[in-house]
Amino acid sequence: MKKHMMFLLFTLIIAGTGCNHTSDSNQTRLYKKAFNYVKSSVKAQIFLKEQTDADIGCITVSDQVVFLEITSFFEHFAGNKEMNNNTGSQLLDSLESIDRKRSFESYRDEKLKEMADCKKSNAILFFSKPFNGQLMAELFYNQKSDQSPSYSNVSRFNESLMFLFSFDKSGSIEEVKTTKIIYD
Repeated sequence: MKKHMMFLLFTLIIAGTGCNHTSDSNQTRLYKKAFNYVKSSVKAQIFLKEQTDADIGCITVSDQVVFLEITSFFEHFAGNKEMNNNTGSQLLDSLESIDRKRSFESYRDEKLKEMADCKKSNAILFFSKPFNGQLMAELFYNQKSDQSPSYSNVSRFNESLMFLFSFDKSGSIEEVKTTKIIYD
């Protein structure tokens, strides 16, 4: 168990220090693959049904690219195994270190809105910037139904379903982790 945790920590640290150059066209492909995955995801459909009885119809994509914390997936990286405080603390420190390296100020990318099948929906997806073959996305049911809601407004006192996509070198989705987030 201890050797497995040390290998995982080493892998996370190495992944966090690798090259982070992703061309715009490659970024767009990753966003599209992730969006198509979310659209057809049973977990996303169940999550949205839990939020409302109304038929959602489609998911819109925000043009706001936001920083999403990989520490939200701590339990996935820890697995179902019991950890002592020292090992759990090391894992959390490693995830926080990765978050510090990939942190950025949010920005707008108008191309993201073009992915959606519709212009307006209460189901809205926010993306983070790709980093070392990974991409994060967060799905909300927007109770306020603003035309162009900001991440800070949509996340306030709301729940979300967060996705962590891992892509292989060819840009295919290799693995997807999901976690539910509750904001208060």
